[in-house]
Amino acid sequence: MSLLPISIPTGFILSVKKNDEVTEGQVIARRVENTREKRIPIGTLLQVSPKKTAKYLVKSPGEAIHEGEVLARKRGLVSEVDVVSTISGTFVRFDRETGDVFIEQSGAAESIPDDITAPFTGIIRDVDTGRILLETKNGGFVASKATEGSADGILYLCKAETDKPVEGSQISVDMIGNIVLGPYFSTEALVKSSGMGVAGIIALDIVDEDIALLEQKRMLFPLFVVDPQTWQALAKRVGKKVYLDSVAKTVLIA
Repeated sequence: MSLLPISIPTGFILSVKKNDEVTEGQVIARRVENTREKRIPIGTLLQVSPKKTAKYLVKSPGEAIHEGEVLARKRGLVSEVDVVSTISGTFVRFDRETGDVFIEQSGAAESIPDDITAPFTGIIRDVDTGRILLETKNGGFVASKATEGSADGILYLCKAETDKPVEGSQISVDMIGNIVLGPYFSTEALVKSSGMGVAGIIALDIVDEDIALLEQKRMLFPLFVVDPQTWQALAKRVGKKVYLDSVAKTVLIA
């Protein structure tokens, strides 16, 4: 069994409830708003309280935002963490209670699907704001190690060579909210991935010292270690929707 988190964006209403049985392809949420607004949880990404988030913003409401531009920057003693925009649009508002920034996307409404469907057959085990937990018997791939947390997103590949680590400069804005597959990751790449909002990492190995560092910085996110055969199989599925379940240590491909 695997428990998969399925993201439900704002502007959608659920078509299912807790303990409902669903089949693969069944509609679980429908769009009710032609929304162009995208919420970016700046405070969460920078690991700061909502009340302190405003001082890290480098953009203001009303400003035009371009894809790849820095929205917020947090400087430390030895490094800095940037939150960059994955879309172009207008900074419409900042919520001081949550630390979230809202951007009205340029021409985004057409890219939002009308329905969200279940990727696998299973049972809805929990329903929360912005997320559904689906329990499925789909086996998928099994990781040898996984840190706490679950995630979903499109699978990206960073550097196909298996002899060098992925560096921080290779973590790009299109990986935000998605899953990144790489052979090994430098400490800088892991810290940057967490700060930017990468949903999860899959690698051949992640050293315990890096995991401890992320825990210390309160930046730990789903990190999965797989064997070479599984890694090669996943590399052939780049661009697919991926679900990570740390409890069962499974990687499922929709």
